Amino acid sequence: MSKQRKAPLQPGATSPTEAVPLLSRTESIESWGLSNPHELLVSASSHQQHSHELHRPPTFAPVGWRDRLSSKSNIETWAFPGWGRYNLQMTVTDEELAKIEADMDHRQPPKLNQWEATAICGNDIMASCLYVVGLVTVSAGKMAPVALLMVSCVLYLIRYLYAEAITALPMNGGSFNVLLNSTSKGIASFAATLALVSYIATGVVSATSAIDYLDKVVRVPHPLLAILGLLFLFAMLVLMGIKESAGVAQIILVVHIFTLTLLCVCSAVYVICDPSTLRENLNTPFPDVQLGGIIRSGSFATALFFGYSSAILGVSGFESSSQFVQSQAPGVFLKTLRNMWVGAIVFNPMISFLALGVLPLARIVEDESVVLAKMAKHVGTWVVGRGGGDGGNGLGVGEGGGGKWLEVWVSLDAFLVLSGSLLTAYVGVCGLISRMAADRCLPQFLLHRNKWRRTTHNIILGYLCLSAALVLILDGDVTDLSGVYSLAFLAVLLLFTFGTMLLKFKRPSLPREVTVSWVSVVVAFIMIFIGLLGNLMGDPQVLLVFLAYVAAVGALVLGMFQWTKLLRFAVLMLRGVCPGVSTQALQRELALAQAVPSVFFCKADDVYVLNKALLYVTANEQSRHLMVIHVHDKEKSPPPLLAKHVESFDTMYPKVKCSLLIIEGHFGPPLIEFLHQELKVPVNMMFIAAPDETFKYKLDKLGGVRVITH
Repeated sequence: MSKQRKAPLQPGATSPTEAVPLLSRTESIESWGLSNPHELLVSASSHQQHSHELHRPPTFAPVGWRDRLSSKSNIETWAFPGWGRYNLQMTVTDEELAKIEADMDHRQPPKLNQWEATAICGNDIMASCLYVVGLVTVSAGKMAPVALLMVSCVLYLIRYLYAEAITALPMNGGSFNVLLNSTSKGIASFAATLALVSYIATGVVSATSAIDYLDKVVRVPHPLLAILGLLFLFAMLVLMGIKESAGVAQIILVVHIFTLTLLCVCSAVYVICDPSTLRENLNTPFPDVQLGGIIRSGSFATALFFGYSSAILGVSGFESSSQFVQSQAPGVFLKTLRNMWVGAIVFNPMISFLALGVLPLARIVEDESVVLAKMAKHVGTWVVGRGGGDGGNGLGVGEGGGGKWLEVWVSLDAFLVLSGSLLTAYVGVCGLISRMAADRCLPQFLLHRNKWRRTTHNIILGYLCLSAALVLILDGDVTDLSGVYSLAFLAVLLLFTFGTMLLKFKRPSLPREVTVSWVSVVVAFIMIFIGLLGNLMGDPQVLLVFLAYVAAVGALVLGMFQWTKLLRFAVLMLRGVCPGVSTQALQRELALAQAVPSVFFCKADDVYVLNKALLYVTANEQSRHLMVIHVHDKEKSPPPLLAKHVESFDTMYPKVKCSLLIIEGHFGPPLIEFLHQELKVPVNMMFIAAPDETFKYKLDKLGGVRVITH
């Protein structure tokens, strides 16, 4: 049964109370010109004289359309989007909303619990000890445990920055989400580009490192094929769904924590029984550093600075939880941050200290990429030696023999947990790209979900192909790519901190579960910047490689983000260079891209807020149709001046068609879903002003509605 609404008065109507023909809701929407232009139909004959310029793409402007424009307005006929409508009305009943809400609840996928979510993002940060212990020791020498402890303290601050920002904006996307809701889409897209580079590098480096560790236990005859096979295996796992992936991730994380605990206990017993290696390492001088191509003598300051800069890479993966926050049950996100921080502060400094007590410093530097495996071999040999009754420190058995059991165990665990990092990369990139595509920063086909498992197969397979191509191009040598990952990760972390600052400054009214002081935000920003600076000073050549990767990924994002500007440029260039060439196809494509409306929910007839919304859409969206929607209860009346203000703005900004729709109903997630279905407008193209503590809903419940004004 179709619902009905009051039709706007026709020209010549003598009284506002005079009866007018009624249209069904579907016909009304089509006649208003609000549908997706690919699906527009001819409206009822009684309304054709009102909407003839609305139900077709605005390639041809109506006669007399310039009468409302200023004589100084410079707009081409083919670029004119048409005039809006300012008296559209609709009633959405409680029964309709209840039905939609029930359908939304039925379609809600199962959420991840604390341990499932922690396993997905935690494997990455818990795997960091496999490479960061040796890396930091090369830079900091005997100060390595102190540097890692400093990073754990900084991570404590970062933990609460993420807690404030994501509880205020609990949607997927990480830094992209925070910056998108606090600044322009261009800045958010730049942060997303860096995050994509980071995830691409993470997948390739993790898969390569995992096979390298496996090769130490079982000879891998074709490493490149093994890397490609590992990438394919985890792509298939993610295609099964995030819930299934979480189960595998949990097993990997439990095994890894048990292995690290066993290694730490055995190493601690060794150091207690024989502290001579620790004493010798603590008496070694600070490592030399290379600055500007010149080798300089190391000092306490250089050891701490470069050690900290290397150690901060050990928190990679901490940002991943924010990429799939909407898949987590309520309250789980904060627990994942806590769990990851506990894992980092417990194991990284401890293993670094124990490494100084087990292996000579020169040995750690020599075997920096496999320090834990060498520790395991040394300690395992000692344990077997003591068990066999060998006196002294138990090293009489030698470096081989029975001591290899622990080395094999640690190497297999390294293979598993680095594979788990690959899973983190897949899940993170799916959340990020889905959010970017929904906000029209990437092609829409990436949002397609398969009917089998309802997963975004285009993103997963695309990431698989890109990673596989990179492995083949680099021939398995990921040295430069590791440096690219380091800079990309730190840049994303820095931009997230900057986004948190903007959020505190520009969106102070947004409700949030955690609030951190400005001092904490500024200190975290400075410490992350120091880490980024230290990595650049340590290896300045990697900056060029990093910029090349950013440019390659950024070109795709920029091309999509500026698609309408590129089309407009193409039309103007063809008209100037080849006047005889028809540009009708380009004009139509431009019109179709711009005709899908953006929606702004407006509570009052506030010209300041309306102007801010219009300026935001003009600067950040491809759409050139802004639909202002006011929702009011049955007992209330709409703001009396709102229609007049919208009409004025429609005249003031002729490049954007402004329309007004008054809805009698209740604002909330069901109404947003209703408008999404009826108007064919993506939820991510619906905007609101920043809500306050009295707002009834959390932003994640609104399905991706964006905050664009104070």
